[in-house]
Amino acid sequence: MWQCIAGHYGFRTVGLTFQWILCFEQFLFSCRPQSALIFLPGMPNIPSSSSGDFFTLGDAMKRLLPRLNLENDRQMPLWPPDVFALCASVLQLSGAYSLIVHEDHAPREPWARQKYLESTAVHWEEAIRQWAADESAIGAKLPCTLSEQTAKKSAGLTELLQWWTVLMDHFHLPLTDLLKTPKYRDDDPAQSALPIEDLRAVMTGLFGLLAASDEISCRLDAAYSPKEDKGSFASEAEDFSYAKLARQQMSENHFLEERSRRASLCREIHPTRALVIPKVHTPRSGLTIRNLSNYLAYLRVADVRPTWFQFNIESPPAAMILNEHVNLLVVPWPDQVNPRQFRSVGSIPLGEDEGRSRMPQFGLFAYDMSGGPTHDHVAKLLKEAKEQVGQIDGLIFPETAMSRHEYDVIADKFFESDGHEADKFLVAGVGVPPPYSGDGLARFPADPVKPGGNEAVIDFRFKIDEAGFQNKRSPVLVKARYVQSKHHRWKLDRSQIVQYGLGSQLHPNVQWWEFIRSPERTIAFTELRPWLTTSVLVCEDLARPDPVGDALRAVGPNLIISLLCDGPQLQGRWPGRYATALADDPGSSVLTVTSLGMAKLSNPRGGDSPKSQCIALWKDAKNGVREISLTSGANAVILTLSPDYLPEYSADGRLRRETARSPFPILTGVLPISLPPHHSRP
Repeated sequence: MWQCIAGHYGFRTVGLTFQWILCFEQFLFSCRPQSALIFLPGMPNIPSSSSGDFFTLGDAMKRLLPRLNLENDRQMPLWPPDVFALCASVLQLSGAYSLIVHEDHAPREPWARQKYLESTAVHWEEAIRQWAADESAIGAKLPCTLSEQTAKKSAGLTELLQWWTVLMDHFHLPLTDLLKTPKYRDDDPAQSALPIEDLRAVMTGLFGLLAASDEISCRLDAAYSPKEDKGSFASEAEDFSYAKLARQQMSENHFLEERSRRASLCREIHPTRALVIPKVHTPRSGLTIRNLSNYLAYLRVADVRPTWFQFNIESPPAAMILNEHVNLLVVPWPDQVNPRQFRSVGSIPLGEDEGRSRMPQFGLFAYDMSGGPTHDHVAKLLKEAKEQVGQIDGLIFPETAMSRHEYDVIADKFFESDGHEADKFLVAGVGVPPPYSGDGLARFPADPVKPGGNEAVIDFRFKIDEAGFQNKRSPVLVKARYVQSKHHRWKLDRSQIVQYGLGSQLHPNVQWWEFIRSPERTIAFTELRPWLTTSVLVCEDLARPDPVGDALRAVGPNLIISLLCDGPQLQGRWPGRYATALADDPGSSVLTVTSLGMAKLSNPRGGDSPKSQCIALWKDAKNGVREISLTSGANAVILTLSPDYLPEYSADGRLRRETARSPFPILTGVLPISLPPHHSRP
């Protein structure tokens, strides 16, 4: 292993280094404490109680909110996402979230408890309204904490403060003790110095505060419809809402300095410590920290930076939901790909055997695009599609379909195609191949070449009124663009070189890596409709669940679009397997799209099966999977998506409110589009 690593970075002789590493590993092993646990990145080392060095409940909270280090500054945060993050952090680090189904901690009468939490949320929101009004009147920032005087105004707030007080009273409780449930501690009372009643009180406080902060956040969901809410929230003044303040806070976090910029609803907890963002789906199976909430998602800061594009989307009346849909035009460009578009840009030799020629074991390859479609070709496709189904809401191209300049031209044409620019979006794979370097056989790192780029570019435009709600009649047009670089490089091995017939360009005995730059990893969540929040992945990012998988599963976007440079999108191939996993958990609908050229370039194993023109695959949680093929002569395909709704419950039995429905996009139409023969090629 060390030889491979050293060779990868250009070292040719590693014998002495390897021996030194082995000695160092043996030294570390001999010095290990008997109670040590495996250390995972981003996780504290939590020793067993016998070591005497505990990671405590207070340690977990202080990591997120440093002011809790001071005993006289441990007031409860008034801001719900901050409370949610603190409780979720303790529950996840300790693993105590699993106790939500334990007989001693499972909520009794979940329906009555949810009604009580909804009532508490009304008083909590009133306290936030008063704090915001006071801060506005004074013109200076005020401490965003829940005081005893404010809590006395309602029984619900009093109980919130009591739960918080219990946690502060047990600030030095080892996290390992949270899992010592009464059922097991009865067998060995010496396992913990705390009485059973105290442990129950701590767990009640953690679960109660997390559930209450989640319940007050129901209107953060884009699918929330205030016009249908018949509860106490409807009596609130129209010029104020906690949801509006929370979304403003998330926008402010986007304008922090570059190294701190992340989407987060938190106010006191800095986005470099932990993130809380809106949630779209609650997992319908399993038991993780994600199962404990319906409206908020907790994310530990990792090597993926989430971004949230939000609009104050006003949900349509119930009568209009029957007509809700979006039409997507999928253009599988390019329609021709040849092996010469794959080229070597370097190789990395890792060693040589006596009597054999030196063969590189790793290489770097580039994919040279053949050029994107002309704006005239796209315009004709849009015109034909509009004649078939009416307005086209989204235009989608696969991975590396065009250059950035070609994308700009097509974007202008698309958004102006039917006389208005609003309520539409464009998603396309944009490539930047690395420049040529001599004969393309330079050895690295002696002769470096600037890497290329592989990105998903997303444009969307909406008209909004003065209140920030979507309004097609408003003169205010919002234009937004987001660029998301590919997270994982494509590796071509022997089987793929044979599958795509690339042996004339790339040697099958070499592991070929895509030569692209790897900037900061990001993931965007975009609210395109009240029932449609989307994320985009680029090829390998669908197959590699780390590190973006945690963010996707925590939020559960309604639709995940994966842009591929891959063979036919058949159910049994790798895109179908990974799409199924995301449809099961968190319940997202998944659309994978590849180019017609790559589908035709692929040679089925054995060579006796006909080539497939399956350019897309659809998978959702309700209706299953569907392969989408181009018929003979077709140039594109129209997909119609409509929302369906299923109930979702958190692990403590709270139902996602009907006024914050759980929409599942389903495929309700597939229509190939063909141009006349003299128009089929741009």
